[in-house]
Amino acid sequence: MFMQKKNQCPSSGKYIVGIISGVVAGATIGSVLSLMFAPCSGKETRRFLKKKTENITDTVKSTFQDMKDGMCD
Repeated sequence: MFMQKKNQCPSSGKYIVGIISGVVAGATIGSVLSLMFAPCSGKETRRFLKKKTENITDTVKSTFQDMKDGMCD
């Protein structure tokens, strides 16, 4: 049977952040891999990847800041 440590419960903030981090990382890796096999030219793909990476980075930073602010309330 699955046993958890005393201070680790599924509703703890660290557990949730870990799950969300894994989902975001998986989505990012999947997106990058799908773009690598896209039928665009290298220059177009690099430009697109740069824009998407900037957007994803901004979104992740914003999401984690919102989560951090929500935990501190």
